[in-house]
Order: sequence, then C-alpha cells, then structure tokens
Amino acid sequence: MTTYDTYKPTGIDWLGEIPAGWRAVALKYVVETKITDGPHETPEFVEEGVPFVSAEAVKEGRINFNYRRGNIKPDVDALYAKKCKPKRGDIFIVKSGSTTGKIALVDFDDDFNIWSPLALVRVKPEHSSAFIFYALSSEYFQKNIQLSWSFGTQPNIGMNVLENLRVVLPGEGEQTAIAAYLDDKTAKIDTLIDRKRRLIDLLREEKATLINEAVTKGINPDVPMKPSGIEWLGDIPAHWNLKKLRYVVLKVGSGVTPSGGASVYKTEGIPLLRSQNIHFDGLRLDDVAYITEEVDESMRNSRVQAGDVLINITGASIGRCYFIPDGFGPGKEAAR
Repeated sequence: MTTYDTYKPTGIDWLGEIPAGWRAVALKYVVETKITDGPHETPEFVEEGVPFVSAEAVKEGRINFNYRRGNIKPDVDALYAKKCKPKRGDIFIVKSGSTTGKIALVDFDDDFNIWSPLALVRVKPEHSSAFIFYALSSEYFQKNIQLSWSFGTQPNIGMNVLENLRVVLPGEGEQTAIAAYLDDKTAKIDTLIDRKRRLIDLLREEKATLINEAVTKGINPDVPMKPSGIEWLGDIPAHWNLKKLRYVVLKVGSGVTPSGGASVYKTEGIPLLRSQNIHFDGLRLDDVAYITEEVDESMRNSRVQAGDVLINITGASIGRCYFIPDGFGPGKEAAR
C-alpha cells in the first residue's frame, strides 16, 4: 500500500488523521441519487416472480437470495421500481432492526427489489462503488452509524441521518486501486476462513460425538451394558439408571421478558441473558443486555446462580444450552 508524506486532522475524534490529499465528506455528496429505501407496505408473495429481499438477505457483504422474503409479481415490482430499483454497483445499508449498519454490494445483474429496512446508496460514476462499499463497511463508518442511530425496541437510523455521515474519500484512481487491493486481500482471507470453518465443523461433530458417548455409554469400554428401552439411545452401562429430568433437578422454569421489553435495557447493571447469549461452547456476553436493580427485583423468580443450566426453548437456537459458571455474579434470564 502507498505511504503518505503528510496527514491532516479530520476533526472527528475517533477517526484521527487522514492523508493530506484525501477528503472527509458527507455521504450525500458521493451519491448519484438521494438515498432511498424500498416500500413500507408488505407485498403479496407469489410462488414465482421477482425476488424481494430485506435485511436478513444481507450476508457477508452481499445479497443472498436464499434469505429473501419471497417473490413478488412483475407488475408489483414495476410499481415499486418507481421509488427504488436496485442494479449492479448499488450499495445497501440496513437501517433498522438488530443488524442496523450491515452493508451489501450488488455484484450481479439479476432482477430483484427491496423492502423498507434497506437503504439504497447509488454512487456517482466518478467514484468507485467497491471503494465506497469498503468505506461504509469499515470500523470508522460503522462506529459513526452506532453513534447516530436512535433506539426504540431496536436500533434504527434515518436516511437523512445517513446522508450526512462522513466518508473518507481519496482521488478516483486511488479509490480503484484501494478497492482492487482489498478485493484481493479479503478474497484470500475468506478462503482461509472457509477452510477454518470446515475444520471447526468437523471438530464440533467430534466434540458432540465425544460428549454423547461419554454421557450415554461412559468412559469404560469394558463395562457390562443393558438395553435402555429407548430405540435411539440404545444400550447404557448396566449399573446406570434412566430417569426423567424432573427427578434429578431442583427446579425447571423459564425466563421472563421484563416489563417494557428492550426499552428498559441499559449499558451496565445486572446482565439479562437471552437466547443469543447461550451457546454450547459458553456464554457469549459481547451483546448482553443489562437491567437495573429495580427491574431485577421485579424478575427475582428468574434469577440464575452458579451451576444452573440454561437451555433455549424457542426459536432457531432451540436446544442450545450451557451452564452458569462460578463467579458469574447476579443475573437474570429472559424469556426464550
């Protein structure tokens, strides 16, 4: 990459200095047309037609039709196209919901349309769409989004706010060179990630098999066995017992949703464990919600303590479980 002799301050504390020949400009000065979104109504979906996508179709920087909401009739697509019709080179920003800020670049020519949670950014011809995509995906711009969004039940950011967020802009030729450099480097990294994922999947399968064998057959391969009476379980050690869970636990209960829902969440306080925090390999607390002591007291029947086992009982992660480790401190479990 190019090195630069001189730098200048951006005036943005968390961004710092940029090369002297670069600019930090509002996004509205980079776009060809005013940032817009898809229709706010819910269309009628049909078996075959034009793919209709929303925020969940934004996957790893691209649009994945496997996650589309459905298909819409061509005449409905033509009606929606009067407001917004995506094309190659367009950039989408998720502007509402739990994935607010995620970015996707359209790198294909297939016909499709979008729903209102997506904002369409169409870059001027003199700028590189690929460079702007990387800029909007960068840590500095994502932080800008997080500092600018409003928060109701979920984060959301208006298009008039988005268009005034600043993007760092080198010259046109340098934009193209940087985008090509990042295409090459990120493709190599993605290949390594795919290899690691395959290895991780194999290790997870091995881990699951190991756990299953240990808790159903024991660790002594020579111990006498007996039928369990459960077809899919098979034989168990002859000296083991088979009991319903309720006979070996003190309590089976469920979490509750705090009164007011997400509006009572805080940035610090007592952790409120939700389904996204419970994984087979541990508690993931990077996006844990917090509640006040007052809300905690109103939910005292769902307090967790060291040794408790939490299992997700609804949603896509149903069955995922982990235990509360020693020293976790006071906590609650939300309805799952």
